[in-house]
Amino acid sequence: MTDTVDNDAPAAAPEIIAAAPGIVAALPVDPVDPVDPLVAERARSAAILAAVKPEFSALAALAVAGGWSANQFVAAQAASACAVATARADAATGAFRDSLPAPIAAGGGADKTPLDPAAEFSASAALKAEFSTEGKYLAYCQAVADGKVRNIKRA
Repeated sequence: MTDTVDNDAPAAAPEIIAAAPGIVAALPVDPVDPVDPLVAERARSAAILAAVKPEFSALAALAVAGGWSANQFVAAQAASACAVATARADAATGAFRDSLPAPIAAGGGADKTPLDPAAEFSASAALKAEFSTEGKYLAYCQAVADGKVRNIKRA
């Protein structure tokens, strides 16, 4: 069985690499003196897979495919774990609360509770004049709810 690699990066890696440019170059590199390149590659992959934490399996796949050393992977995994822990702590303390939009008031900001269409038709002389029967008004209300009719108001 032969392993062939068409390119250096895995299919899902470009967005990860683009999100943090220079991180791979900033990580320490191990000097390697392989006797047999195949044995050295298997040892490198095994070292990375032995050091992976369950939540960083995608990072391990990126490291194996990208040719990172085990030390580069461990450093990247530690940096990622630190970033995740910081984000979780910030989320728990509500640090992002100020960046969220204000919630909508209960009832959608309406002053009164809307009547059901039949009661609304019975209570309004204007609706009785516009729609001659309750059935026509109910059909209109259903069409509005289905998005088939739009109300255009003049300014």
